Amino acid sequence: MTRARRWTPIALASLLLACEPPERLLLPRRVAIVVQLKSRDYASLLVDLDAPRRRPAIRVAQGLVLYDGDQLIEIRVRPHLAPDGILEREVEVQDLLHDRRYVVTAARPVDLDDRLDVVSVTDREALLSRRRAGEAAQILALDLASGELREVPTVTATERFERFGPDRGFSVHLDGDRLLLSQPHEQSSGDVPLLDQTDHVVAVRWIAEEAVPAESLDLLRERFKAAGSVVARAQDCTVDGDLSEWSGDEALAVGGAGNLERGASQWQGVRDASFALAARLAPHALCIAVRVRDDHVVAGEDLLVLDTRVARFDLALPDRPESLEQSVFRAAFTDRAPFGVGVELSLAPGTWIVEDGHVPLRVLFHDLDPGDAPVVMASAPDVPWASLAGVRLPRRGRSGALPPR
Repeated sequence: MTRARRWTPIALASLLLACEPPERLLLPRRVAIVVQLKSRDYASLLVDLDAPRRRPAIRVAQGLVLYDGDQLIEIRVRPHLAPDGILEREVEVQDLLHDRRYVVTAARPVDLDDRLDVVSVTDREALLSRRRAGEAAQILALDLASGELREVPTVTATERFERFGPDRGFSVHLDGDRLLLSQPHEQSSGDVPLLDQTDHVVAVRWIAEEAVPAESLDLLRERFKAAGSVVARAQDCTVDGDLSEWSGDEALAVGGAGNLERGASQWQGVRDASFALAARLAPHALCIAVRVRDDHVVAGEDLLVLDTRVARFDLALPDRPESLEQSVFRAAFTDRAPFGVGVELSLAPGTWIVEDGHVPLRVLFHDLDPGDAPVVMASAPDVPWASLAGVRLPRRGRSGALPPR
């Protein structure tokens, strides 16, 4: 016979506590990342994680700009010549949301070859690496609240940053010099490439707020520029100015505040200045279609710019349909009405390159209305060509042409 177990009040209480549901952890809605590139420049990213099964929206800022939902901190390291003629290394910290700024002298005196880098940023401090030629690095800790600077033991930079989530969760990590983002339930490898030529990760902040505070939104849009990419269709095109053949292609819309490079105070919205971009890849050409929306086209002054890093094309918008042809590219403009101007282009090999499965491409529209400063919309921010912005190539096996080797 089995003896019945008697439960004491303490045992019952322990059982109830053990059965309580675990504390609910909010999933991150976005992640802010700062890296130092191989060039020693800093690049900062803000990546939306609202829809893990979709390509995340990526925004990029030049320099070390870190957002954590409550603060927007910018850190600059620069040489400074003191009044007594001695060269110093200064660190400037600015909290853009709370209008707080201070400058700390981190090294004095220094030589031009001396290095001072930010190696990591925690919640309260930034770790700096100060290295003189031929000497071991010295690690300094800068208190982000007080500006106090102190020496600390040598530390090793973190190379993987993880966050709880369904399936395998979220993580940011390096594969060689490529920065990757892993999300739950991602298709194929699950890794989304964010940046190339990355030396090390400086900081990662997982942000779980349901929405960006209103007082932060304008500053975020001003500092972080959208880095849009478009998937090329494996097909040729007829450069005749008739954009109807592109109706089934995937297009990239460039018309948000995050795409503004200049003229934010003059811009009146997508009807004032915006464009859509699509691409195709043929065996011997990269085809591009652009549809510009402008409520006041100034022929000969408004400008469409295509920059592939190895070639740049500046195309003044015409006042009527016309075609252009050179040895390396062809272009055909459509009629202006009713949306503005449309153009088809075909770029020959040698005017674009293939890097890690994508073609670097930056498209800009310079809108110059009479009496106003120019408005410039860009498909990618002007950073050291490290972002995803560009043309992603079609996978092998799809119908049509294969990407060039």
